[in-house]
Amino acid sequence: MLVSFSAKNYKSFYDEVTLDMRIEVNDSNREEVENNPFVYKINDDYISKLCILYGHNGSGKSNLLNAIMYLFAINIYEDIEDYYKELFIPNMIYGKYEDTKFTLEFYNYKNELYQYIIILDNKKIKYELLKKMKIQFLKEN
Repeated sequence: MLVSFSAKNYKSFYDEVTLDMRIEVNDSNREEVENNPFVYKINDDYISKLCILYGHNGSGKSNLLNAIMYLFAINIYEDIEDYYKELFIPNMIYGKYEDTKFTLEFYNYKNELYQYIIILDNKKIKYELLKKMKIQFLKEN
């Protein structure tokens, strides 16, 4: 299950932008969140099953989805140029010669949290890492 997705230096995003599906839970909203059918609890994370992107025209909604599609495509097709080359465009104003970075956090079927990082330089993979994250449980007194 996707927990968060980040993109840096991709299309209209120069600074890192993050789509985080976690819901912050506190004493005032705990009962509402725990009884919500659109919230899934894994370990100590409350994750929204529903994601709505909204914003003004030109604010980057499509670019965020394109980044997710591009990340999917580079892990499936050996020759990305033939399929999705128009999806890969670094930020042309500030980051034309800088690396593009994508980061995913997700739970696998065993409810283990993983982080995947990929850094691209001119459409080529420069760095790639998949690591299992340590989950810290919060103890309530």
